[in-house]
Amino acid sequence: MTSTYQEFLKHHISLAPLGIYQDDTGCRSKPEGARIFGRAGTDGTRYCFIPGYDEMVFAVSPLNSRDSLVHPLAENFHDFLRLLLACKNADALAQAWKWEHSQFEAYIKKTRPGQDTTGGAFIACQTGDSSNGEPVPVSENTGIRF
Repeated sequence: MTSTYQEFLKHHISLAPLGIYQDDTGCRSKPEGARIFGRAGTDGTRYCFIPGYDEMVFAVSPLNSRDSLVHPLAENFHDFLRLLLACKNADALAQAWKWEHSQFEAYIKKTRPGQDTTGGAFIACQTGDSSNGEPVPVSENTGIRF
């Protein structure tokens, strides 16, 4: 768990207005030892830290196929918050990794009319890095166990 996350907890800030709820009811599909810190709505997506990956933040999306249940979102909680704010809501976070820019643009236009879709938020949401657009360094075969 990161010091940024620990500091965040001290302030009792709710991420609910951005689509992340801090209770963890009913999570059956999660990596071994995962520290779940939030969930998104009713689709079962959870946000967590996984032992062995330092401060990296992951999404666990149980509605995805078995080979894509878990994917990295940000190198740390600080970057996760920046990413969440860039995307304006958690709904895009768990999906953008599999979208082309045109799909992201169409989704944002449909769900948040008037939001800028020129690329910055898409790059942040797709790569999991809100600072420079570089992909988060995690191999596709992570060996994460459930």
